[in-house]
Amino acid sequence: MQVYPNPFTGQFFAVVNLAKNDKLSFAITDLQGKTVTFEQAVTQSAGKMVYTFNTDNLAQGLYHLSVRNESGSFTKTLKVSKIN
Repeated sequence: MQVYPNPFTGQFFAVVNLAKNDKLSFAITDLQGKTVTFEQAVTQSAGKMVYTFNTDNLAQGLYHLSVRNESGSFTKTLKVSKIN
């Protein structure tokens, strides 16, 4: 998985390459572990998926982006930084 731009201002993108059709969910949490945004994507086809996160509601700071698939066997957490 790749995230860009990082640091970001109003939005960032997550690129995920899926080996098979799968259902993904995304969560953005602050450094205290509080979920500030949760989005569940529909089932995606195999291949490259680009997901856009609009973050106008987030304050400047560091966050974690977690991606999980339907079976729970894939979890990826990345640190993202919002700047103003």
